[in-house]
Amino acid sequence: MALNLKTETVFTNPDHPAAAPSPLPPEQVAPQFPQLEILECLGRGGMGVVYKARQKALNRFVALKLLAPERVQDPAFAERFAREAQALAALSHPNIVTIYDFGQAGGFYYLLMEFVDGANLRQLLRTQKLTPAEALAIVPPLCDALQFAHDRGIVHRDIKPENLLLDKSGRVKVADFGIAKMLNAGVAESGGGTGAGENSTAGAVGTPGYSAPEQQTDPRRADNRADIYSLGVVFYEMLTGELPGQRIEPPSRKVQLDVRLDEIVLRALENKPEHRFQNVSEVKTCVETIVGASQGSEIPKRAGVQPEFRTETSPRYGRVGFALFLTGTLGTLFLMTLSHRHELALLFGGLALVLAFIFGVMGWRERLGKFVVITMGAVFTIAVVLLLAWVAAYVPYRRAEAQREVAVRKATELEFQQRATAEAAAAGFEEEPGADDSAPQLQFLAWQDEWKTNQPAAAWHPDGSPVTDATELAWLRQVIPGGMDVTNLKLKPEPRFLHLWFSHPALAKCNISEITLFDATGNTIKLGGQGSRTSGEQEATPANGQRRWSYWTLSPGEGTNIPSRVSVRARFTAGRLERVRDLRVTPNAHTSMSLEGGSQLNGVGQDVDGRAFVAIAVNAKDMPARQFDVVAVARDGRELQATGRQTAGNIGAGVRVENFAFEIPLADVMKFRIGTRRVLTREWNNVGLPLQAPP
Repeated sequence: MALNLKTETVFTNPDHPAAAPSPLPPEQVAPQFPQLEILECLGRGGMGVVYKARQKALNRFVALKLLAPERVQDPAFAERFAREAQALAALSHPNIVTIYDFGQAGGFYYLLMEFVDGANLRQLLRTQKLTPAEALAIVPPLCDALQFAHDRGIVHRDIKPENLLLDKSGRVKVADFGIAKMLNAGVAESGGGTGAGENSTAGAVGTPGYSAPEQQTDPRRADNRADIYSLGVVFYEMLTGELPGQRIEPPSRKVQLDVRLDEIVLRALENKPEHRFQNVSEVKTCVETIVGASQGSEIPKRAGVQPEFRTETSPRYGRVGFALFLTGTLGTLFLMTLSHRHELALLFGGLALVLAFIFGVMGWRERLGKFVVITMGAVFTIAVVLLLAWVAAYVPYRRAEAQREVAVRKATELEFQQRATAEAAAAGFEEEPGADDSAPQLQFLAWQDEWKTNQPAAAWHPDGSPVTDATELAWLRQVIPGGMDVTNLKLKPEPRFLHLWFSHPALAKCNISEITLFDATGNTIKLGGQGSRTSGEQEATPANGQRRWSYWTLSPGEGTNIPSRVSVRARFTAGRLERVRDLRVTPNAHTSMSLEGGSQLNGVGQDVDGRAFVAIAVNAKDMPARQFDVVAVARDGRELQATGRQTAGNIGAGVRVENFAFEIPLADVMKFRIGTRRVLTREWNNVGLPLQAPP
């Protein structure tokens, strides 16, 4: 049908009659229009009565609109009726009802218009609730029609659901420009010559609830922005099913839709025209931006058929969040069963859960979105509580464990010291009166940088007292350590190196293999200078007190973080050579031999300096209390101790290569005696380091 104007267009004119008589029946109207077959009365409104008719000559259905019979003698209404005809004649647009003819006949002013076979928006809203997608499909063609009229200076002034027609194919048509306001002096297409002043209405024109505030307070000031307000009301009603109240609430608080639509609707409903959209084309642009692309001028014919529509709270967000949640939990567990690289599966799961939380927040208004956010929030809270509980329990446990480890280590060290005394006595070491010489003795210490310029007076005893005794100073003049070359270290801050002197009457049978420093809390001091250290030995002579000396150089730290007191632990071998295997040196001698603890003879040869050497691959993990030693038996019967011992490096888990060098060529060696000695430890506590900074 063309029109069903049950909601009247109201004119606040005192001469307007309070009530209008019923429209004339079709048979009374037919004699005045012989060219038409009047079929039925479609309805009436404030501007007139509409009949459905058939145009005989063209055999088509048309809509016949008559000025209300009771107002035939009203010049103001007759003028408005003629103005509507001129306005419609100027508007040729696919979304505006087309006018075929207008004039007077039998005392009636009439308009012969396009018949729209369908329903108006009011009827559609009464039968079903529009989805946001359907509402958005109606708005763009409505904006096109209004913008077309506004560009020609015509304002509708009565946009409401009754004046928005939808044909059976879903096209939108705007009808009833009967109260249109001509802004320009005339319209080129119609040839009209009425000015703005002539077309202005003294009283308020429009439908209450849909008309803009300025149409009620100052109708002469109403312009195209009044139509934008009415469009906002219709848009609000399509989205929510109700008209906006005195205090307008955003549509998204009433129904589930894209919150960006709130800004469009609320801006169109601003009370002040200057705060609204200034052109209806702006409304269309904003709507199409949200939709992503214009949906055309057609809407779904049934409520069940909905065009694609994206909203910020669309169920797709909740579903995606839920799918990611399942992927991050069950998927991670599945991947961990397939691969041993659990860190990649955990990384994948963590990323999936983060994305699941984000999509859950975006889909908060749906059940799946809330489920994801609440579940992850609960899991995160429980995880934080458990982590804090674990930290609260682990820190005291770890502290007690560290104390226990220190106590066990000290007890073990004490046992080692006691065993060292017994083993050394069994090895035939003689004790000097008043001194414990059953193990190596730490005699002196000195800073390398001070020793270079002030030797031997720069040295001190383990208790921190300076070396002043003439005999001890004489020994230091004979035993000079090689020290560390610090020119190539290039470390900032620069590490400080410490000389240590050890002595024993029988160091030939008591070799120091490792020196370790501990701080006051019992923790191992990480050696500075990239772990660099050097060591050497000196034979016993009358000048050095008939003692064999072992000297070490290492760094306890940089100049700013050296502790004032340390503990020094020496790991050394003692006793006679045991579990000996002889390796004769012949041209066809095999250089492969199985040794103690799963170790292997790695090779026999002569280095570039012409010295014979033996290399052993030591299985250190199976020999914690034994250490290899090699004695070379020369062809003249002499037994020579190794003058150089070096660890070449690790060749596997717990396996290292140790090289033993001798001061004779390989050709002078008759055989090598390869065996092991016991490994013992000796510790000196509370050793002072009085000079903590360079002078």
